Amino acid sequence: MIFPLPPLRTGPRSTRSFILQSAYWNLAALYRRTLATRTRVVAVTGSFGKTTTAGALGAALGCRNDWLLGYNAGRHIASHLLAIRPGERHRVIETAIEGSGQIETYARLIRPDIAVVTCIGSEHNRTFRTLEATRAEKLKLVLALPPHGTAFFNGDDPHVRWMAEQTNVKKVFFGLGPENDVRAEDIHREADGTISFTLVAHDARKEVRTRHIGRHQIYSHLAAAAVALHENIPIPQIVARLATVEPHDMRLRVERLDGGITLLRDEFKSTRETIETALDTFAEFPAQRRIVVIGEISEAIGSQYPHYRAIGERIGRIADLAICIGEHRKTYAIGAAKAGFSRANFVDGGRGVLQTIGMLCERLRPGDVVLLKGMTKQKLQRIALALQGRNVTCDLHRCAITNIECSACPLLERPAHKPG
Repeated sequence: MIFPLPPLRTGPRSTRSFILQSAYWNLAALYRRTLATRTRVVAVTGSFGKTTTAGALGAALGCRNDWLLGYNAGRHIASHLLAIRPGERHRVIETAIEGSGQIETYARLIRPDIAVVTCIGSEHNRTFRTLEATRAEKLKLVLALPPHGTAFFNGDDPHVRWMAEQTNVKKVFFGLGPENDVRAEDIHREADGTISFTLVAHDARKEVRTRHIGRHQIYSHLAAAAVALHENIPIPQIVARLATVEPHDMRLRVERLDGGITLLRDEFKSTRETIETALDTFAEFPAQRRIVVIGEISEAIGSQYPHYRAIGERIGRIADLAICIGEHRKTYAIGAAKAGFSRANFVDGGRGVLQTIGMLCERLRPGDVVLLKGMTKQKLQRIALALQGRNVTCDLHRCAITNIECSACPLLERPAHKPG
């Protein structure tokens, strides 16, 4: 079977790349249909939470493949399949999309036995324009399940509920609402800021201690527990495994710095929904003083101004100090002022990160909790690296490099050019 690939660019190097990629995909397809047929593949889709959910699923099912977390498109889908060992019981694969038709191609390649849908949000607004179009596209993964397959849905998301109504396969719902098959109750925050809850499923109740700090991340644990229970893994074993799941890089991960400073790093993406959930967590997290370092909003629906003003107002209600980076700094300030935020505590961080790093270092003191939140291309991880002691000199406003982390990039600490 030949799988469709992206349009071919001209030139001999592009031709070779196309041939190699085509061969790689078809090798993965053949492997899935022969040596990997007995492995039950769990495919994860949704707008947000895919990587965290895939990590929790891998732990709960005992098939952790952390080295592939976050690699969820293109040739990486084939890599997931080729990494399956003969006789491996489960494999978890997350799927992301950038255009119409991609997820259908991935589904035919993966041949999932189980599908998990996390939520539907504005991440693909520029591509699909509406949430209805986004959910219709992601539904194709669920529709690719075989008749004996099972789909697991976030029962608290109305768009995901709609997706569930479009298929006749076995359905399991997870969430916080009482109508869900697997749900969380008695949610509370521990002294270190992490979240715990009571897992309720199959007339059983069991406390789950997580290493995550966001209430919204409970959904990832619930999805993992629901699938693991379906795969006949005992609840005590599931709970023990979930307690080992570490937050993924740049997805509300806590880092403790010298001098009593705490970073909440959530700079992987910045749609309106992820900013809101990050601020929810930030407002509850134990702190002597709260500092927000925020960049631009990605994939905002409609006019940009109301989104920035509303987020600015929210920051003004919960933060003690705010540093804003990017093109919409003044709009954030307007919203913060509406909430009564002192102008003296609102700092213009400029367009790059070096100005922000200097301003932040001047103002930090013991007991501060700093939330880093910004658009992926803004690479706000450079701020975290500077606070950790790296000599950051890169001040790009935006960076399109996706295959290398800032910590390993040769431009991060490149000496400034001196005129000869």
